[in-house]
Amino acid sequence: MRTGEKAQSASLLAPGLYVTATPIGHARDITLRALDVLQQCDLIAAEDTRVTSKLLAIHGISKPLTAYNDHNAAHERPRLLGRLRDGHRVALVSDAGTPLVSDPGYKLVREAIGEGLPVHVIPGASAALAALALAGLPTDRFLFAGFLPPKPGERRRALDELRNVPASLIFFEAPQRLAETLADMAAILGPRSAAVARELTKLHEEFRRGDLASLAAAYAQEPQPRGEITLVVAPPPEATADFAKADALLTKALAFMPLSVQQPSLLGNMATFVRKTLTIAEWEVRKLRHDPTDLLTRAVQPALWLLVFGETFTHIKAINTGKESYLQFMAPGILAQSILFIAIFYGIAVIWERDLGVIHKFLASPSPRTAIVIGKALSAGVRGLSQAVIIYILALLLGVQMNWNPLALLGVAVMVILGAACFSTFSVIIACLLRTRERVMGIGQLLTMPLFFASNAIYPIAIMPVWLQFVARINPLSYEVDALRGLMVVGGEHINPIGLDFAVILVITSILIALAVRLYPRLIQ
Repeated sequence: MRTGEKAQSASLLAPGLYVTATPIGHARDITLRALDVLQQCDLIAAEDTRVTSKLLAIHGISKPLTAYNDHNAAHERPRLLGRLRDGHRVALVSDAGTPLVSDPGYKLVREAIGEGLPVHVIPGASAALAALALAGLPTDRFLFAGFLPPKPGERRRALDELRNVPASLIFFEAPQRLAETLADMAAILGPRSAAVARELTKLHEEFRRGDLASLAAAYAQEPQPRGEITLVVAPPPEATADFAKADALLTKALAFMPLSVQQPSLLGNMATFVRKTLTIAEWEVRKLRHDPTDLLTRAVQPALWLLVFGETFTHIKAINTGKESYLQFMAPGILAQSILFIAIFYGIAVIWERDLGVIHKFLASPSPRTAIVIGKALSAGVRGLSQAVIIYILALLLGVQMNWNPLALLGVAVMVILGAACFSTFSVIIACLLRTRERVMGIGQLLTMPLFFASNAIYPIAIMPVWLQFVARINPLSYEVDALRGLMVVGGEHINPIGLDFAVILVITSILIALAVRLYPRLIQ
């Protein structure tokens, strides 16, 4: 008899963690094994103790409960692991359905397995599988994608990455976002059949089928629905091969094909590398077409710096900036700050791509890792250029004397791309080392403000304390600001030769790219 069977057949429950499915609606949709576990365990770790208490009361069960959810998981996990080490029997349940599906339970299971502690599964109800069974869509392949991001731009990017997955797609969604999500799906996934399951197995269960566009229109015109919602979307339609067209193209291509196979030249290899790099960059930039509002929201913070902080300090003349007005001194620094804020959180996007399987595809493709890393760095540069345009417009409206020399403008564009590449690659390195969105977000917030305030972005290095001057002189952001200040504004005073500023940023970026290339495979380990 296998260990799992032996544990369940015994009159007393064996020690270990029991991942136990509970009903998704109807209280009677619970297995006999689940009732055995809940009756015999020492402790129940519940997503919400109030919800689980109602279920236990219905079945006449009274057991100690403790909350284990997104808000307290980091604190409670060590305590639960300690109970398991002591030989206790702990049942892990969610509010509805199978634990570990869109909840923090997987971290507890992962650490229990890592310590060699016994883990058992008590299968049962699942909203995802129930909705798939009723949808009338292909079931041979399906992908559960959980909750899409709530922000429109991030949601559309996630859908774009799922667009070509050859499987039925299953999502959970909040009722207040249902109409918007269906509309985004119709726009990005195209004309596909879909099903909306609401309140499955409950009194007000509802199931609608149709194409994405008609479902989106219907829910947009109706009052906001209530309850828990599961979406099922059909796979992408299969493309029909046009053999006649293929033959015609091959016939044309034969005229240009060499009769003998030749090894690619160095120039050919370089051209291929550049093409693959630009393909990665273009794929990143293409995301902006679906939601350009992300760039506008990113422009709010630098606009406030210029309009409020810059105007106020120019008026009161609190900081001595020599012959330049404070606003003229500050504008290049705010451009550098804006680029930093965009680039430093690039690692979070990489983690998101890893979770969606995009990174696995990149690493399995013929594209070298160097092309992947440089492509992402260039895409950050394009985002930075859009910020530069906005800040140029604001500075011009505020009366800053901008330098419109074509060579100066070209120099600004190059430095913007280099600066964005530098800090976005640094963020990718952090993502490769930490490998979770929470940690990358925390480190990004920890580093961003010190980098900004320990630079010459909003005050001259000369007025800083000695120790801060030292930090500013080794801060790459100071070199970026110094070059921008010498190129952007008329009579801009810079400390270093502009060539030195460019050389420092270029060397640092090259080193960071080399490190990122080596660390990139860690993302999927």
